[in-house]
Amino acid sequence: MNDSIQKLFYENQKILQLIDYAVTHFHVQNFDRGLRLGNVILKQFEELVKDYVDLSEELNKTGMIVIDVQQINGILMDILKAQQDMDYILLADLYQLQLAPYIEAVQQAVFQFIPEEVEQFDHYDIEFCTNGEYTLVKEVDGKKLYLHSNHKPMYAAFELAKSWYKQEKSKYVIFGFGLGYHAHMLGALDETLEITVFEMDQEVIALSDKYGVKEAFLANPKHKLIYDKDQSKLLNELSKLTENGAFVIHYPSLQLMESSDLKIKLENYFIQYSSVENQASLMIGNFRENQANVPNTVYELKDKWKGKTAYIVAAGPSLDYNFEQLKRVNKENSIIIAVGTVFRKMVKEQIPIDYVVISDANVRVRRQINGVENQQIPLLLLSTTNYRFGRDYQGPKYLIYQDDYVLAEEAAKKLNGFTCKVGGSVSTVALDLAVKMGCKKIITIGLDLAYTNNYVHASDTSRRNISDVKNLRVIKDIYGKEVYTTCSMDKYREWIEEHIKNIKHVEFYNATEGGANIRGMKNVLLKDVIE
Repeated sequence: MNDSIQKLFYENQKILQLIDYAVTHFHVQNFDRGLRLGNVILKQFEELVKDYVDLSEELNKTGMIVIDVQQINGILMDILKAQQDMDYILLADLYQLQLAPYIEAVQQAVFQFIPEEVEQFDHYDIEFCTNGEYTLVKEVDGKKLYLHSNHKPMYAAFELAKSWYKQEKSKYVIFGFGLGYHAHMLGALDETLEITVFEMDQEVIALSDKYGVKEAFLANPKHKLIYDKDQSKLLNELSKLTENGAFVIHYPSLQLMESSDLKIKLENYFIQYSSVENQASLMIGNFRENQANVPNTVYELKDKWKGKTAYIVAAGPSLDYNFEQLKRVNKENSIIIAVGTVFRKMVKEQIPIDYVVISDANVRVRRQINGVENQQIPLLLLSTTNYRFGRDYQGPKYLIYQDDYVLAEEAAKKLNGFTCKVGGSVSTVALDLAVKMGCKKIITIGLDLAYTNNYVHASDTSRRNISDVKNLRVIKDIYGKEVYTTCSMDKYREWIEEHIKNIKHVEFYNATEGGANIRGMKNVLLKDVIE
């Protein structure tokens, strides 16, 4: 009976995987592939029904399922009718809502005869998922961290692999293998891909060999799995990566990496990569609408900026210390550029700002102009900024075209104009814009890039209080005191430092009077540098 139960468990697992993939194909209207998978499913399920009947007495005793041949035949007849009627929406629903739940109920009954936790190791646990696949778990700080889904790990990996796959990429470098599901599914999407995975833990590699899909992954000669304890081999491989290659990170593996400068860099890369990927479709729509609604560009303003001092006003907590001093700025030789987060605060406090820079693609930032839509202060909008700014704001508006976004680069080229480096935040956009527009001196205020006094933003701007410090980093501020920051803000600091270090024709001053120390910027008091 044990052998029969074990066999049934794995056969159920295979069919449940196939159902997930078939339903996915039906949902994206790849009906041919869905039907071919459906034929395999029905053939295998008919064989399984015989095993269900043979083991019905034991399975029924669990209370999880009642093996009823009449019910099974009813499900199959519904599926065949939907297939004959070419009703592929209904067919997908029947697979997902009738056949899969029935098999899952059988699987739950079968699971009663199989130990839930298969084996424990020095650092990891292997667990059965209810569909018969394995997942990998490690205890970190007294809590379980799963490296794969504990529901349908292979299908979850399939979804992750689809998000990674790009038609123009022929080579992938992956950090982290786990049990190998994500790498294997990426290779299954396109067997011509060259895939190299770097794993830092030999125990994980051994577990993937016994419980994962290492063998199946390496069956393709284009696939490699490399043990890389100190990530030196990974760094060497990345140094050779060309435009037809992509670097992707299995995030749970990154979470297990011990704290180091390299971990911080990988976390920063992951944040940036995820942000771009997650906003891709949103950015295209915004770009299209902004092109229609905002015919002017910042190129028209260059003569008004050239040779001047630019004050860039960010929304960090330290802004509350000194923003009132901006009223003393001599506007003949200076301009004041506010980020969108502080726009309403500056208007309320009657600070004479000249321009407002906005870069976020998401609709949630539309509130930055709530109540000030009729102001005549020019908005400078990154070309992929949420289109509602260009549509709703009644004052002057100008587009900024950015690097590393093909549509923006093409638009800038047509106008013989420059593109701005984004750097990840609105403040970095504003900084590079000021450089490109010919400003001779740049003075930043409110650029904390840290949670000064445990505040997130300046008052009357956005969210004020820290909700949780668990995942924050601790750095030293300009006074040598410890202060919290985030992965993202630390990345922006590093970007600024790297960006300005070779710019010799512009003077950079940080008049934030708090927050992170930014190499390359001289820390000053705002009152001492106001012109």
